[in-house]
Amino acid sequence: MLIAATLIAFLSIAIGPVAGAAAADENPPSLTDRADSSVDPASPEALGWTPEQYRTARLYARTGWTLAIIDPLWSMAALALLVFTGASARIAELTARRLKSRVAADVAFIAIMVTVLAILGFPLELIRFWREHAFGFANQSLGSWFGDLLKGLVVAWVIAAVFLTGVWACIRRWPRAWWILGSALGVAGSIVLIMVAPVFIAPLFNTFTPMADDVLKDRILALAHDNGIPASEVYTVDASRQSSHDNAYVAGLLGTQRIVLYDTLLAAYTPEEIEFVMGHEMGHYVLNHVWKGTAFAAVVIVTGFFLLHRMLGRTVLSLAPRLGFATLSSIAAVPLFLLFVSAFLYVLQPAVSAVSRRYERQADLFALKNLDERGVARIVCEKSFQKMAARNLSEPNPPAWIEWWLYSHPSVGKRIRACAP
Repeated sequence: MLIAATLIAFLSIAIGPVAGAAAADENPPSLTDRADSSVDPASPEALGWTPEQYRTARLYARTGWTLAIIDPLWSMAALALLVFTGASARIAELTARRLKSRVAADVAFIAIMVTVLAILGFPLELIRFWREHAFGFANQSLGSWFGDLLKGLVVAWVIAAVFLTGVWACIRRWPRAWWILGSALGVAGSIVLIMVAPVFIAPLFNTFTPMADDVLKDRILALAHDNGIPASEVYTVDASRQSSHDNAYVAGLLGTQRIVLYDTLLAAYTPEEIEFVMGHEMGHYVLNHVWKGTAFAAVVIVTGFFLLHRMLGRTVLSLAPRLGFATLSSIAAVPLFLLFVSAFLYVLQPAVSAVSRRYERQADLFALKNLDERGVARIVCEKSFQKMAARNLSEPNPPAWIEWWLYSHPSVGKRIRACAP
């Protein structure tokens, strides 16, 4: 952990002199506006970047990749620290001694564990906060950012307490079949989270208001209704409170669907570009990517729980003297459980990324098809992605192994080039 922290700190200091370089042109020339149509539409020139701005974008990308690679390793190191030093067993013993109810003791243990993990992970969060400020994206003060971090911690307490106490109840009641019931709990919990997040969790961090621009709202709703999306409202979220990054999404399930646009997107994009972006997001809904993603997640969850069933009990038995607990039924085994889950997901990351990129490519094609009827698809597609790349300092051509491992979307260079007929 110390080596990881030192590496990230060094990279953070190294980018200081160039961070804060002028932002790229927010309206890069479209391919049709350039005299030489042979120019790569994803080149720095096409994105409106000077060489200095392109260097800044590359540094922003590289520090992002570094954080993405180190983050799960850091989390696994924190979990290993909790379980293999005996700290987990001591905390479990303390909560059991202070609280007579097993449920109350389990919930208290989970709350303490989540808090300790949050404290151990705080240096990375602080580096992310600094990085976003250094590159000119973040708009929050340290106090406001820390307030959001505390809200996230409370949400994590609730989710972890509900899920993990449920899993451990299954382990204690059905020691041989707990993984089946745990899998069911994991899948059901994922679906519930998708349903409640847009309505109950997201508003804890931002304000969502009906879109004020009636013309644009009617245009988006018409697109939604044409594609069978049962929407009656379009929401704007004050994402600029935190950052100047752009985004939009269609989220929710079973009646909680919401069409949401960042206020930063509304401020910087033309109605045609916004329609293209929303066409992409609606494509996820129409193409059933939420349900397909849930099905894929269900396979991952069931497989993961089966492997945990096969490995966790044996690990506890073989390492009992060092761990401080002798059975999997002890709540002190939670960090070991999470360590195995984290390692499993880390190995599986390329597969998860590949599935996500496939869905994103399909949604891009869906958005193109929606605009094709008016003969403006290629131009709007290219302009939208060029603007996103320029405004968000997106590296258009990342190393192939980085994209394969980390990218949930195709690289923006590939997306721009895919706009061509």
